[in-house]
Amino acid sequence: MNKEIYLPRVLHDTDGKEFNESELLSFKNKVIIVLAEPGAGKSCLLDSLSEQLGIRKSVANIFIHSNPQQCSSLAIDGFDELVKIDSSTLVKALVMANQASVERIILSSRSSEWYEGYTQHCRDIFGEEPLLVYLKQFNEQEQKALFSYHYPDQNVEKFLEDAASIELSPLLSNPLFLKLFSKSYVENNQCFENRHSAFKLAIEGLAKENNRGYSYDRNILPASKKIELVEDVFTKLMLSGSEGVSLSDSASNRFYPHIVTLNSDKNINQILSTQFFLPSDGIEQHRPVHRIVAEYCTGNYLAKRLTSIDNPLSLLKILSIIAPNNIVRDELRGLFAWMTVLSENQRIQEELIDLDPYAILSNGDPALLLPCSKKKLLSKLKVLNQEDPYFRRSDRWRSFSISGFFTDELLDELKSLLSPDNSDGDLQGLLLELLIDSPIVSKLTDELKSIVCNISFKSKYIRRLAGKCLAKIKESNYREIWEYLIEARDNTSLAIVADMMAKSNTEFEIDDYIKFLRICSELYPTDYRIERVIGERFFIKRFIQKLSFALVIPLLNELSANLSCSCQRKYNCQCRVGISKIISMLLDRYFELSQEPWDAEKIWGWLKNTYFQRKIAKEESLSVKILSEDDFLRQNIIRIAFKNIFDNKSIHETKFCIFEKGHSGLNFQLQDYKCIIDLAFDTDNVELWSSFMARHNFYGHKGTNLLRQHMRMQAFEKNAFLRVWYRNNIEDKKSYKRNIIYRDSRKKGHRERNKKQRNIRYKNIQYIQENRQLIESGKHWNSLLHFSKILLLEPNKIVENFGDEQLVRNALYNCLDYIQPNIPSLSKLAELQCQSKSLNLEFILYASCLEILKRDGTLNAVSVEVLIALRTNLSAYFPGVNSDDRELLEQEVDRCLFSNPANAEKFLREYIEPQLACMECKSAQVNWLADDEAFNFLQNTLPLEWLENFPDMNFSVQKELLKLAIQFGDREKLKEIVQQCCENLLNINPTLEEEDIKSKRNFWFAHAFYLLDDNYEIFWQELIKDVNSIFILEEHFGSFGDYPKWIMLSPVKIELILNAFIKEWEEVYLPTSYGSDSPDSEKAYRFLSELIGKLGDSYQDNPIPVLDRLLNNSQYRNFYNSLKSIRFNYLCKLAVQNFQMPTADQVANFLERNEIISVENLRAVILEELRNYQKDLDGHDITTKSIFYHGEIDIQNRVDENTATQRIAERLRLRLENQQVNIMREGYMKDNNRCDLVFSKLINGKTKILPVEVKGQWHLKLYSAFDSQLDRLYTIHPNADGQGIYLVLWFGANEKVANRRTHGINNAKELYFDLQKHMSEELKKRLDVFVLDLSVD
Repeated sequence: MNKEIYLPRVLHDTDGKEFNESELLSFKNKVIIVLAEPGAGKSCLLDSLSEQLGIRKSVANIFIHSNPQQCSSLAIDGFDELVKIDSSTLVKALVMANQASVERIILSSRSSEWYEGYTQHCRDIFGEEPLLVYLKQFNEQEQKALFSYHYPDQNVEKFLEDAASIELSPLLSNPLFLKLFSKSYVENNQCFENRHSAFKLAIEGLAKENNRGYSYDRNILPASKKIELVEDVFTKLMLSGSEGVSLSDSASNRFYPHIVTLNSDKNINQILSTQFFLPSDGIEQHRPVHRIVAEYCTGNYLAKRLTSIDNPLSLLKILSIIAPNNIVRDELRGLFAWMTVLSENQRIQEELIDLDPYAILSNGDPALLLPCSKKKLLSKLKVLNQEDPYFRRSDRWRSFSISGFFTDELLDELKSLLSPDNSDGDLQGLLLELLIDSPIVSKLTDELKSIVCNISFKSKYIRRLAGKCLAKIKESNYREIWEYLIEARDNTSLAIVADMMAKSNTEFEIDDYIKFLRICSELYPTDYRIERVIGERFFIKRFIQKLSFALVIPLLNELSANLSCSCQRKYNCQCRVGISKIISMLLDRYFELSQEPWDAEKIWGWLKNTYFQRKIAKEESLSVKILSEDDFLRQNIIRIAFKNIFDNKSIHETKFCIFEKGHSGLNFQLQDYKCIIDLAFDTDNVELWSSFMARHNFYGHKGTNLLRQHMRMQAFEKNAFLRVWYRNNIEDKKSYKRNIIYRDSRKKGHRERNKKQRNIRYKNIQYIQENRQLIESGKHWNSLLHFSKILLLEPNKIVENFGDEQLVRNALYNCLDYIQPNIPSLSKLAELQCQSKSLNLEFILYASCLEILKRDGTLNAVSVEVLIALRTNLSAYFPGVNSDDRELLEQEVDRCLFSNPANAEKFLREYIEPQLACMECKSAQVNWLADDEAFNFLQNTLPLEWLENFPDMNFSVQKELLKLAIQFGDREKLKEIVQQCCENLLNINPTLEEEDIKSKRNFWFAHAFYLLDDNYEIFWQELIKDVNSIFILEEHFGSFGDYPKWIMLSPVKIELILNAFIKEWEEVYLPTSYGSDSPDSEKAYRFLSELIGKLGDSYQDNPIPVLDRLLNNSQYRNFYNSLKSIRFNYLCKLAVQNFQMPTADQVANFLERNEIISVENLRAVILEELRNYQKDLDGHDITTKSIFYHGEIDIQNRVDENTATQRIAERLRLRLENQQVNIMREGYMKDNNRCDLVFSKLINGKTKILPVEVKGQWHLKLYSAFDSQLDRLYTIHPNADGQGIYLVLWFGANEKVANRRTHGINNAKELYFDLQKHMSEELKKRLDVFVLDLSVD
């Protein structure tokens, strides 16, 4: 890549606003500072800007030693280079630039070297705010342009695709990364060797100094030292969850620690001048160039530390930060994978694989794993798939490559994993995705065939993947499988066939293609329904798009030959729908592969008998585009179609069935009619000429109709055509006259009505003028009513209807005194609301008050009685009132009426409560409590009060109030109301005809189930007697229900719903598209499926017992995978709920001074000390096991539990005192319970503890104390974060185990595994079991 190319750049300011170069130069700012990371293209940008300004670019180092010439603009590159000389040099340069009396100054600097102080210098020197702009990184189009310029013979799409497969895409937006990766790619025969080598190359490239001015500086660190420092800083950032580093105390915070607190090297700031860092949004803050680079560097750093001889890092301790309670933090899975593979250590790799095998497979470069570790990884993936079948979660849609991972040594494991026994879950799909591009796939033919040919296989996706893998095997014999699958005729089987046929160029004959496409045509629906599953036949289109030209024409010939309607529904044909669509797609491919001139005769032969139910746009089909745009080709086809048709019936059928209902590209266009007319005239085809005759336009535009004019001239040339011309014209004229008579009669009626209306309006206006004084004073009722309606509904028609708009507004302004005696009381208005009646007076009130407010700006002069009446209808919508006026009126009325909350409450009660007392009132406006701000303060109390005081209110109103009470009311009070209401309804037994009472009972019983903590069983049993009551639950808690926002169903209640309805509503197919109109069976089963998913949402109740019961119930076999996955993820969530992310300072202290920074970390330290103690006991010259025996070492002389605990505590005290860890024997815990050992440590100003329960192997409660004592009594201490260690003393096989003499356990290791079997998965995450072997062989 020795050539250079320049692409115009896009920039952005600190607010993210983007602009191009010319826009930047149009800004009025005197000082513009361009900031970017090294290698981003600052110098090239300044070259471009200088050229546009007509000046020469200066370099900062040269500029300060020169005499600036007088010019309009300055462009100075490399201001960051002045900093390494002295910051005063930068100030000097700014002063010099200012003295040059220029209108514009453009400076560039590395973002890492530009401090806020320098911005302040610019303010002081130039007297204005400088504009800081940043270079935007390259988008995909720009990346393609750069790659193609330097490597024009290479396939840029493949480069980007290959880069994406190893997740390099995010880095290609940086020019340097693009340069490094593309060079490596091309030199390595258009492929990446592996992900590790690509990253290693990138890291080395980022560390190199490309600026010669920098590279010759003796103070610049070598690249290897920069990488070392970068890895150290990245590690501390990643483990602490920090975003980046800062350069000053003022810029520092939790997420941007000061860089000098992370590493004390005097040259640490130099790493910010490399391309490892980018400027962040904050001033003097920098972040890693990309997270995946930071992950690689951190993984490499930790791998080196873990395997270091001089400065080793304990695996157990570092995992306490990366994988607290043995759960790898989601955000650290990338570095976890790199740490694993780069360690190149079997023990480390296998221990980490045990924790998270999928993280290692899907991140980093798993091909680097040792052979035995690869086998271990596949084995653990199998276990993970059994425990969490959906372990990929949202990652399922991510594609990645693990080139080189699969080797012959893994064949046996792969064959086992691809067997039917492992077909559940994500694992098979994952493996098949990864195997597609692996050479080893050819050795898995039998397994792939087994999956492909299993028509009843659960997952269509896995069958498709297996078919794709099989299609990759060049020497595979497809014929037998092809015959089998093509007869199956289902979508998946045919899609697999399509993949096979697309890959094999020799194995299939033309007849095979014809047979395949004919069968595919049967997949298309023949009716007009909207399909709810999209994309199931897309494989057909993709298959056709890959066909060669040599196949396309024979296929078009054969599939279109003898095509005719066999369903006897010519005008609504269903038998040709599928085959016509396939012919159309083949025609698209024909046009794609062939060049003009196209053969119109052939195209007509292919299309003449096709039938299409719907039209298709030219954007969706190449054949439609070409045929509709190429007039010459289309008209040639038209001539062929009509040249030998002389009878009216055939002409009509051709016109309608082929050109109107046929291929959309053949739809007639205006210019086609002359072509047909000329054809008819030239061939003396009078019927054809007549069928397309241009008729006289009696009704519309009177201009010249060129086609009709042309036909008229033709008619005069031939008598036969002239007769038809006159005959058709006479018939058209007769038809026109008939229509005219009918039209005139309608027009006459319309004119009469309009005249009548005009007369009425005239008389109204005349009356208004004659009685102006009376009407304008607002004392004429009918006028007021008409005025108000027009003003509120159609204000633009005031003048038309009444002549004088000002008079109308004056009348409304003056009318309140006149209408006030007619204004009903609030109780009367409430009564009218109950009857769903309204008064015309309400129009006048609204319009009058609106006009008063517009004139006076206030409603202070309006009486309270008027405003109260208005307030009841204030929420009414009138189209003639704009939203601003409506809002002002509402605010003013509320200000006048509700000067204090008591007034608002009084109004609401007096108006709403009579409505609630009326059982027939269906429209009580209780929604005001939620929707009207004036009454929001009552939403906590009134819904409950009204539910209690008005038990006989209308049921629809009751439902609305109950919903409000659930949202806003006191939950305990609501439970009492629900309990009482349900007890009353329990005594009512509705008949079959009393559907309303039954619905009310079911509704309230459902809410008793939702809300009551206990005593709801009797109501629940009544509810589920009705199998359709599931739809009440579905309405509230289903996909479109609101209740999950307010009520969390406990796992036990979800289980009750499932058990009640799972037998009644069996499994049905659930399409991705659904709604309230879905079939009942689908809605019910979807609801049950969604409830399964809610089991893991509980944050109060433990769902594990419920999940275990469901997993042991065969009725839920269809949901086993979901249940397992929910169970697994809930345990993971529980395990890390108390984890607190360490700060960057804490991580630095941990890595550099071995400081304990969390309870997880303390637990790891103690476990490690116990392991070291075991090693010493097993082989150290000084320490022996004799201290655990009285005298002679014999089982009869072993010490008791307390003595052994004391000896262990003494050992650990000596080892831990230098880390300020205290040990307490028999430490007091909650409720005066005493724990055998309590370790404590001051962390972040808080004393954190780790309880250790010690049990001898003989103890009766050996298999329960880890739960009943350690977990339930000790780890619940708030400072223990739910963690502890269960320490078991093993004295040998001759000693009892759990007070049993016969136990079959031979050594400490067997006891450890036996204890593990008795622990729940949840406890294993938080508690460690350690069996200390004190036996002597």
